[in-house]
Amino acid sequence: MSESWYEVVHEAGLEQGDIFFRCPIYRVERSLVENGETIAEVIEEEIDVIVLTQTCDLENNKVDEVLVATVTSYAELVAREGERNPTIKSKNFRKAAVDGVLPPYAVLQERQMAPGLAWSLVDFHNLFSMPKTLLTEVAFKSGERLRLVPPYKEHLAQAFARYIMRVGLPSTLHDFVTVAPG
Repeated sequence: MSESWYEVVHEAGLEQGDIFFRCPIYRVERSLVENGETIAEVIEEEIDVIVLTQTCDLENNKVDEVLVATVTSYAELVAREGERNPTIKSKNFRKAAVDGVLPPYAVLQERQMAPGLAWSLVDFHNLFSMPKTLLTEVAFKSGERLRLVPPYKEHLAQAFARYIMRVGLPSTLHDFVTVAPG
């Protein structure tokens, strides 16, 4: 098994697990109808993202849109959310993230060599779909970038699958906790 989670790539080709720093993301902030015309305010943000769309779909041109999730350094997450949710600062939070029992998050190993990456979390709460042509252009212009290698690429896919396939069951199942054996 590889000790390094990443390879450094330079080409414009896209794969699941590609990380793009300061990737342009466009989202509709609001829209309204004036005189029968829809007017939309589009916001451009630069966000660190990782590709979730499967490599085979990208390589075989089976998709026109690429699904990406935000990548946030742990330090940035603590700075942004730590006051509101002090649990994020705890060892228990970090352990739960590593153990895969926090469905909205997947942990990314730090990388100290250039291009570097701090300990980070993929946040499945924040997903974006972007045109494959746009992301290919970003890849072409970005120069060096990080790409997860097996088995870490598959580990990311599994974490996303756990998040997306959660089933909300009735709360009556919690009554089982109080059932005595025998």
